[in-house]
Amino acid sequence: MLTNGQIAQCAHGANKAFCESIGDFTQPTWADIPLEVKALMVDGVKAILKDPKATPEDVHNKWVKAMKKKGWKYEEKEVVEPVIVRGKKTNKTKVTKVPLLKNEISKVHPLLVPFKDLHESQQLKNALFISVVKALDVDK
Repeated sequence: MLTNGQIAQCAHGANKAFCESIGDFTQPTWADIPLEVKALMVDGVKAILKDPKATPEDVHNKWVKAMKKKGWKYEEKEVVEPVIVRGKKTNKTKVTKVPLLKNEISKVHPLLVPFKDLHESQQLKNALFISVVKALDVDK
């Protein structure tokens, strides 16, 4: 029987492999993940095992709540860009808001948004995490 920690490690490994398959090589190995983040993943495993009908959106919402409780936040910055018409810059500009990148020190995370606002690949990561947890739950 696997522990919740082992299940979390396997689910993370599956998510890491998925990310790499779509060109995202930013996911750390399990050994390089801070203990606080591992604990959040284990909490996610426990939540899924407690509520097997949890949807990817449910899991995301619980993660957002846990992250905010630990002081994490979502932040954007304004970027001023030239307006381009027919391939040429004009004298006009437009202001676009873009999320800040994940920052462990300032506790900013770009995924602390409503589930519907996540990119499809991020939504799939939640579904994959749930599937791995359920597949490895031998105490069904």
